[in-house]
Amino acid sequence: MLGLPELPKAALVEGKTIETTERKDENLQGLVIPVDTTSKFTLVKIDNSSGKRVAEVKYESESSGAVEQGKQMITLDVSAEGTVLFDLDDHLPVRRTSSSTTNISAGQMAIEIVNTIDSTFTPA
Repeated sequence: MLGLPELPKAALVEGKTIETTERKDENLQGLVIPVDTTSKFTLVKIDNSSGKRVAEVKYESESSGAVEQGKQMITLDVSAEGTVLFDLDDHLPVRRTSSSTTNISAGQMAIEIVNTIDSTFTPA
């Protein structure tokens, strides 16, 4: 949640969106749920007005999964979007802004978790 989004292996081209899909097991308090995720990445621009080349990458993702636990179905749905600024010259992240909504349901119980992150990175 606090790390940077994993960028696609394919090279990003300014203005073109790349879509990826993957299935991963998510551990939810000891319960493993297989989750399918579709992510979109767009290189919005490369700005060099600061003297450094800074890439702005927009990302969006939708994830969903479910598992049967006893007699009830447990579902997990996550949507996220944000922007990462990345210094291409120093190979370092500069800033990340993102928001995500996680919905978990189990029988009659439903939980919604909303996160908003605005992070600035500085070299150690």
